[in-house]
Amino acid sequence: MAIIVTIVICLLLFLLLGFRLVAYLFRWLEISNRPDYDPPPLDSSPYFSGHLSFAVIRAALLESLSSIIMVALLLSAWLRKLIYRCFRLKSQKLVAKQVSVIVLVPGYLMNDGCMWILRWRLVRDGFTVRVLEPVDKMSSIDNQARRLGEFIDITINGDASLTLIGHSLGGLVCRQYVAKYSHGRPNVHRLITLGTPHRGTRLWSAGIGAVVRDLRPGSSFLVQLEEYSSGQYPPQRLSIASDFDELIIPNENADYPGAEHRRVHLIGHFRLVLSARVYEHIHQFLNKS
Repeated sequence: MAIIVTIVICLLLFLLLGFRLVAYLFRWLEISNRPDYDPPPLDSSPYFSGHLSFAVIRAALLESLSSIIMVALLLSAWLRKLIYRCFRLKSQKLVAKQVSVIVLVPGYLMNDGCMWILRWRLVRDGFTVRVLEPVDKMSSIDNQARRLGEFIDITINGDASLTLIGHSLGGLVCRQYVAKYSHGRPNVHRLITLGTPHRGTRLWSAGIGAVVRDLRPGSSFLVQLEEYSSGQYPPQRLSIASDFDELIIPNENADYPGAEHRRVHLIGHFRLVLSARVYEHIHQFLNKS
């Protein structure tokens, strides 16, 4: 039995590392083959110049480690739900009688486990936090946004000030909720996106499910979303993206039009929700008002 477990773990690690390698190779090919690509001097920007520095290798290894941590968190969350189901335990769906609530929305194919570390940091700093558990993970973004609205109506009192934080696809779910399903809640005051493909990603075809069609650059969903959210609502919007994101291709597609934008260096896609450096930006933004 121990041998089987060891083989499974080694295979999982191999697949994770292999996926990271393929993703970063694709990213490098996309950048280096742009018609307008002009390699900058090595001393001014080693990240995009093809210079394989120690910092780049370290960042890639840290992202691989982050992937392993993320899988462990996802499995832990799944195990917890299994135990609850087996023993017929029910988590309390109480309305949060709070003045201000933060709702965390996971990304593509993720569950609430991937947001545990971010949630822990926010709770530690005195914030009230709820984490969405996606049900139809491969359904359209519009359907997931509707589910987010149902979750908010069940768990949060109607007069609470809302802050939405979405990672990856979760950021688009938040934007669609604000644009289409939050009419009865004009109290969404802040929206923060982490590594969200606001203009799609060229890796969309590598995904599965109806949702990946929405992630295609120039898709009808993204065009309509841009029309819906062309106003200044919510009033406070922050986009955090990385120049080392291996899943948002090109990286510029993570820019949120009309929002305050902060770019972090040498942090991969999954590490965005684990990084203390990224959390500093989130905490600073939350404390601005």
